[in-house]
Amino acid sequence: MTSEQLKKIAENNKISQDSLFNGALICRQHRSGYRFSIDSVLLAHSLKIRKHEHILDLGAGCGIIGLLICYRHAHQKVSVTGLELQPELAALARWNSGMNGYSSCFSVIEGNIEQHRLLIKPEAYGLVTANPPFYSEGSGRLSRNEEAMAARHQGKDGLSAFVQAASYGVKNRGKVVFIYPAQQVAELLFYFKNKRIAPKKMQMIYSYPASKRASLVIVEGVKNGGTSMAVLDPLYIYRYRNGPYSEAVEKMFRPEESFS
Repeated sequence: MTSEQLKKIAENNKISQDSLFNGALICRQHRSGYRFSIDSVLLAHSLKIRKHEHILDLGAGCGIIGLLICYRHAHQKVSVTGLELQPELAALARWNSGMNGYSSCFSVIEGNIEQHRLLIKPEAYGLVTANPPFYSEGSGRLSRNEEAMAARHQGKDGLSAFVQAASYGVKNRGKVVFIYPAQQVAELLFYFKNKRIAPKKMQMIYSYPASKRASLVIVEGVKNGGTSMAVLDPLYIYRYRNGPYSEAVEKMFRPEESFS
């Protein structure tokens, strides 16, 4: 799908234009399709990025993680490549990249992650990120919208395909950072270890301080890394049930805050 076709869709009010950082960053999304969530913001904020870093984002969607990285780390002259299966989402990600002036640092590859060896170069990235689908086929929150269904539900090889692609694309001693449901962290750690990605940092994310169970987990691994792992302090998304964002999450939306 071309940018001209997307513009026509936007004119028919099928695409929303959402802004972050007081309008400094614009992200267009399908109103009735898959829309990014707080997960992507949490993941992007957790990253420690070096100057001239080459980054691969698996399952890029509308490009939100790439946009956040380019906005926050423009002074570090990073480059981001997004890999996205769905043509319309890939086109949106390219459109968002160009609209925000990031065409020179944020590109998008359209293709199936299970064919990653044909789509990306081996060991070409210092950092690989992913917010992968976590529902198995036929389970979880069902949607009548095909785009949303495809984005939330795993393909044939599920989480394994994302970890395989990450291990293939990341350099030796490079970092891999995933955000995933906390209740499925054992599966994530299993696939990491199986593909020579040593878990080095883990942070549990709770909805609010009184929550009994974590809802998400961010795991950072290093390809062929050592065996020690740091468990970070928990992160709370909201101050209390049905309340506003916590101070930590509020900071992630402030233009003056820096990831580095």
